[in-house]
Order: sequence, then structure tokens, then C-alpha cells
Amino acid sequence: MPPDTDNPKLTAYALGELAEEERAEVEAALAESPGAQAYVDSVRRTAALLEAEFAGEVEADGDALLPLQREQLRQEADRTFAGGLLTWNWKVAGLVGAVGVAACLTTVFFPDLFSGSPPQGPADLQPTALRGDFNTDGSVNIVDAYLLARSLDDESLRAGLPPTWDLTADGAIDQADVDHLATLAVQLVETSS
Repeated sequence: MPPDTDNPKLTAYALGELAEEERAEVEAALAESPGAQAYVDSVRRTAALLEAEFAGEVEADGDALLPLQREQLRQEADRTFAGGLLTWNWKVAGLVGAVGVAACLTTVFFPDLFSGSPPQGPADLQPTALRGDFNTDGSVNIVDAYLLARSLDDESLRAGLPPTWDLTADGAIDQADVDHLATLAVQLVETSS
């Protein structure tokens, strides 16, 4: 009687894909059927040939790395990573240093920038005797222009600005007034120098 080559268990057995119970069952059947055993041997040889051929194709196509190539890539990656990490650390240190210097210079040249709190409502926005002194610290500087600009970004604060903050006298309190106040602050710094 010819072997039942349509039985998927024979192929699964040949490829080592069966559980222990099924493998024992197939081995018992193979002992009684030399044709089935020949079929299993044929499947195993075909699988081995395909594996060998596939491995050769991968190397021929250049998709697989030889051990020497793999080691060379590892060494190059190690050199690149070590150099890149060192360079990156210096870049980070430089950036942190630059930010620190900028913070120090800002504190020295603009001491009022972080000293006051932003305006909280219309009562805080009344102009003082010094036109343009938004934070009422007694001087007109770039901080006042910043605070005016911030108030324009907040609709509730913008609505509470008195008309005297229309520094350009164009009928609207807007970016032109911020620019005018910033220019005035720069002029005052240049005049006092």
C-alpha cells in the first residue's frame, strides 16, 4: 500500500513540528510502512537542500553579513558611538554654559525683568506719573514693553488698559504701542550711557 502523502502529520514529523504524543503516533505508523518512511526521508532531504540553497542565496545577494563584516561594523559603531557621545557631551556642556552666561547677563543688565509680578488687573494698569512705566518701578525700560505686550495677549487685561496706554495716539492700544515703548526704553538707555 502506498504511503498517504496527503497526511500533513508526515510532513510535520519530518520537519520536527509535532508534539510528543503525535510524534510517537507517527513513528509507530512509520515502523509499519517503509513507503511512509521513504516519504519522510524525502521531505527531510528536500528541507535540507532548501535551507542550504536559501543560505547560499542570501550570501550571494549580499543580504547576509559575513562574521568578519559583522565584526568590522561593530568596531566602527563602537568608535563612532564613543566619539559621538564625547562630542555630544561637550555640546551639551557648551549649551548649558551659554544659557548660564545669558542668565547672568540678563540679571545684570535687566535687574527688573524678574523682580515684579505681571499686572493682575485693571487697577495695576493705571499709568504712573512716568509715562510708559508699566510696572511702576520708577523707570521706563524694556521690561515695561514686555509687560505691555503680555497684557495685549490676554483679552481680560487688554480690556482693562486705560486709553493713556495708547502711546502712539492712533486710537488703539496695540503692537505699535509696544514697539514705541521698546524704542523709548532703548533711547533712554542710550541717553543715560
